Amino acid sequence: MSSEVSQYAYLNGRVSVLAESLLPEARLRGLLQVGNEASVLRDAALPEELHEERDPAVLEQRLMSVLMHEAALLIRPLSGLDRELLRYWMGRVHLINLKLLLRGIVTHAEREALASHLLDLRPLDFLPTQALLHSEDVAEFLRNLEQSPFSEMARYARTVYSERQSQFDLESALDHHYFTGLVKRINAVGERDRLRMRMVIGLYLDQINLVWLLRYRLIYRITPPHAYFLLIPAGHHLHSKQLLALAQLESLDAVVAALPDALRERLAGVENITQVELRMEALSTHAANRLLRATSFNVSRAMFYLLLRQRQLMHIHAILKGRALGLAEELIRASASLEEAV
Repeated sequence: MSSEVSQYAYLNGRVSVLAESLLPEARLRGLLQVGNEASVLRDAALPEELHEERDPAVLEQRLMSVLMHEAALLIRPLSGLDRELLRYWMGRVHLINLKLLLRGIVTHAEREALASHLLDLRPLDFLPTQALLHSEDVAEFLRNLEQSPFSEMARYARTVYSERQSQFDLESALDHHYFTGLVKRINAVGERDRLRMRMVIGLYLDQINLVWLLRYRLIYRITPPHAYFLLIPAGHHLHSKQLLALAQLESLDAVVAALPDALRERLAGVENITQVELRMEALSTHAANRLLRATSFNVSRAMFYLLLRQRQLMHIHAILKGRALGLAEELIRASASLEEAV
């Protein structure tokens, strides 16, 4: 038995079983039809009665709890760099709480009300949530964040905040440092995992960079140097040189026309940033799905499963939330990204 097979045998089995819950788009559409909800949720390894939940926040929490417990299950047998990488990968979800807390502190929100909006991320909650929640100001918030696995992020954010005194730049610093740290950790794993992750996560970073760049330049009207500074130059198609050139452009059409061939063809005809985001997301979804199914006995499969599972749960949340709010099917389809999936 090879070392990879013996090392990842348990993880491989767990991922293979969990991957059975990843449904194709055609099956997800069943949630739009009255009477089909329970069977679709059962196929997605979710509680069949979930469609009866009328509170969108409770629904989001229940779905997030599923994701966090599955992630904990996959992380448990790992050690060393593999364990650190998957734990850090799930840190993306912690950024949601971090930003909520930060905005609450800046706006002097009532702490009890703020706490009610936070996601319960157990059993993988590694933030000092209570200390962060009761921070008096941004400086204390960042000092408390230093007492967590995000200590480097806190120090970087403090430097940015001291220079710019801007909530926008502070939140952007959290995102920037997180993804920079992710790339650093991917580069530290074994070669075969590293190459697979670089492609899938590189496509994911292409999506993030392109969407951020368009928002920064076209909506927020940020200057080209400032916009470029906020990006992560580590994508699959979009590297430093391309991002620097794209940051100089001032329209969606101009940006699309200047993209590398593969992305330009993919984004032909887009009319807004939302369409860009959905089509770019489909690229990394397709790549993650393909490598999840085509490889075995490696940690990258676990990462790709968690990426795909989180996206599926987000689509399910959008559909069930839309149903609960009585939205038209067309609006629900749009919010759940059903029209753009690969």
